Amino acid sequence: MIINPSDYKKRYENILVPDKHGEPVPVSVNRYRLKSYNYKEAAAKAFLDTLKERGIDTELRVDTANGTTRVDPRLTQHADEIKKGRRDLVLGGQGLGRNDIRVDTRVADWNALARYVFAGKGSPEACQIVLQLAFHWGLTEDAQDYANTNLGLDCNGFVGNYLWHVRRNKPWTDIGVRNQDLGPDSPIRSGFHDRYQARLLSRWEAMENSKTYIMMRVGQDNLVINQGSGEWTAHIVITEPGGRQDRPGKGGANPFAVKVVESTAGSIPPGSVGELLQLPVRQEQDLRH
Repeated sequence: MIINPSDYKKRYENILVPDKHGEPVPVSVNRYRLKSYNYKEAAAKAFLDTLKERGIDTELRVDTANGTTRVDPRLTQHADEIKKGRRDLVLGGQGLGRNDIRVDTRVADWNALARYVFAGKGSPEACQIVLQLAFHWGLTEDAQDYANTNLGLDCNGFVGNYLWHVRRNKPWTDIGVRNQDLGPDSPIRSGFHDRYQARLLSRWEAMENSKTYIMMRVGQDNLVINQGSGEWTAHIVITEPGGRQDRPGKGGANPFAVKVVESTAGSIPPGSVGELLQLPVRQEQDLRH
C-alpha cells in the first residue's frame, strides 16, 4: 500500500530513538534545513569524524514501511571470523519481532547517508540512524534538541525522498543521490521538470482529485526556477490526493484549492514540514503527475 505525502510527513515527526535505558522515545525532525542557508557544519564534521573513527559500533534500529531492521555490528564481526575459517562460531542474540530482520553493517554507505541527513536530504530512516549514533557517541544528551539544532529537510529533500522511497519503492539503503536519480538531491528544473515536462498540465482544472502532483515555482519569465535566493528562490511541493476543496464563485465558476505537503522556511511552526491550502496564483503553474 502506497502511503500519502501527509503520512510520510508523520514518519519524520515520530522517529523512535532509544534513550539511555534502551527504551524507544519519539523524536521529531521538522525543521527546515538547507545546505546553503542554515547548514550546521561543525555538528556535521563532528559526526562524520566520529563515524570515520568508530564506524557502526552499536546496534541500530531502523523502522521502515515494511517493519523494523536491526543493523548489528556483531553480524559483521561474525562473518569476518567465518571467512577466517572459524566454522564453530554460533551467534546468539535477542529475539526479533515478527516483521523484523537483522543485517550486518555492510548494507549501506554510512558516510553518504549521514552527509545528506545534515544537508536536509535525509529519509526518516537515515535521520533515525544519525540520531541514534549521535546519542550513542555522546555528541548529545538530548536527541530532540540535536534534531532541532542540526537536522531537517529542504523542499526537494522531502518531495524527493517521498517519490524515491514511497512511489518508486526504493529501500532505505539506496539514498537516491548522485547519479541524476530523481531523489532528494535532484535539481528542481533540470531534474524533476526536465524529466516530466511531457506530462505538464496546462490548466488548473485538469487536476484530478485522486492523483498526486508535484508543483514547482516559476519566475517572472514563467520558467521553473532551478535554484536561487531572495524573491526568486526555487521551491517544490507535492499535493495530497483527495485534498481538493471546492470554492464556488460567481457566474458558475468553481475554483478550488488543493492540499499540498512541503518543507519550507515559511511554514508553521517555523521550518517544519507542513501542510497548507494552495490556490492557483497563475495559470502557468507547473503541475505534475
